[in-house]
Amino acid sequence: MVAEIISGSFGTAAAVALLAGFLRGFVGVGSGMLMAPVFAILFGPLQTVGMVIMVDALVTAQLLPSVYRLIEWRVIIPMAGVAALFMPVGTYLLVNIDARVMVRAIAFIVLVFVLVLMSGWRYRVPGITLGVGGISGILIAATSMGNPPVIVKFFPGRTPPPPTVPISPGISPSPWPPCS
Repeated sequence: MVAEIISGSFGTAAAVALLAGFLRGFVGVGSGMLMAPVFAILFGPLQTVGMVIMVDALVTAQLLPSVYRLIEWRVIIPMAGVAALFMPVGTYLLVNIDARVMVRAIAFIVLVFVLVLMSGWRYRVPGITLGVGGISGILIAATSMGNPPVIVKFFPGRTPPPPTVPISPGISPSPWPPCS
């Protein structure tokens, strides 16, 4: 019976979640980008969004007390507010687009953001923070991956990380300060 539980979808999901935990522990972000495509194939996009958001919420809640004072709330609160306003758009897409198309869309979004992050390109447009919040809100509700646009906005790109952790761009701790 134990072998049946560990084999198949559950075993694969557990292995991917473990790997995602290591990624989150070393980088501070990215666990959703690793889990979402695999979970979408295994369980479907609707279930994936719920599972990944719950896992990320639990991890973030556990990390929040240690980084609370490092967060730039005057940047995060407006961005989170706009994200919340745009989440119904993502929910609409998740519920109304065919599951097979959503699985491919999740994989495509991961691929695009991985390539953007690898290239070192970042948003350098002043005042784009609220737009990033809107894109993040749509993506979190549709795919469970709201962090990639935020990462592209706040991570410094090709510049080396500082030796200390002076600030965190979001709720999860990050070794890089936000870019202006």
